[in-house]
Amino acid sequence: MQITLVIPGLIERLAEWQMSYTEIAIPGELEKTLSRASRLDTLARGLEATLWSLLDPSCCTQETEIPYSGPRPENPVAKQCWHADPVHLRADVSDLVLVDAQHLNIQTSERDALKALINTHLAPINGQFWLNELNQGALALDTEYHCSTTPLSIASGKGIASLLPTGPDRLPMHRLINELQMLLYNAPFNQLREQRGLPTLNGLWLWGGATPVSPPPARFDLIFSNHPYVESLARYAKIPWRPLPERAAQLASVTQGDCLLICLDQLQSSAQYDDMLAWEQQLIHITQTWITPLNEMLNAKKIKNINLYTCQGSRFELSKERFWHHWRPTKPLTELQ
Repeated sequence: MQITLVIPGLIERLAEWQMSYTEIAIPGELEKTLSRASRLDTLARGLEATLWSLLDPSCCTQETEIPYSGPRPENPVAKQCWHADPVHLRADVSDLVLVDAQHLNIQTSERDALKALINTHLAPINGQFWLNELNQGALALDTEYHCSTTPLSIASGKGIASLLPTGPDRLPMHRLINELQMLLYNAPFNQLREQRGLPTLNGLWLWGGATPVSPPPARFDLIFSNHPYVESLARYAKIPWRPLPERAAQLASVTQGDCLLICLDQLQSSAQYDDMLAWEQQLIHITQTWITPLNEMLNAKKIKNINLYTCQGSRFELSKERFWHHWRPTKPLTELQ
């Protein structure tokens, strides 16, 4: 069995936290594991680009736009589709900070009202917006924009001024984004949310609008994840998907294939929104339930190798041979990134 682990949020905030705090609680077992592994650089950054690079290495690098992988629109005149996720843009001192849908508690009635409002507005230009129950949105347009955008996982928790679309058609794209913000500003459902003390749904984050590619030949037999985007991408790539087990020991019951992709996204939100305490607690849990048991399976020859992707331009490869490199000194995670 070969294991590919994708752990967004593992090292994203480390340098910043190291400068701000005297100590970061990092399990020694994790640092020992990564110290014995081979570290290699990767081009892809962010969860979305990392996943695409694993599914189709020729498709997505740091410089290329992520392909659209959602459902196709019913609108036959649509020339381009974008991921268009509802967000709250929170005013900060000098920027607008993006808060993604997992923190917004969007109700079914609000989703319906959001879709109706935007679709009415887009009807004259043959546009179409839809939003599923997981709050994954998509926008179809009959105008094609050539832009480079920032995926949601990178933008979440950050100021958006430097993350807006770039490229030849950036200005019309910025106008569209601003137009949608103005449309949503005084929406009735947002007025009701304000009365309840909830953040408003005052923007759509547009990203991943490259022309869809044909699903590549499957490089994995099975994908485990609780992340909505990972699930949707698995369906697009026609790779079997299952919810993430609570612990690695439950992989023993897997009989479907030998090449597994496992996304452990528990650290991502706390890293995005600068919650170091929650991050430390989740890291301890991941180490106890996944890293240590996988090391034991590797030592018992139940696993051939483990590739761990940080989503920050690096991966760590660990084989049974390297697992026994006890002579290699254990380095702090802050030095391994």
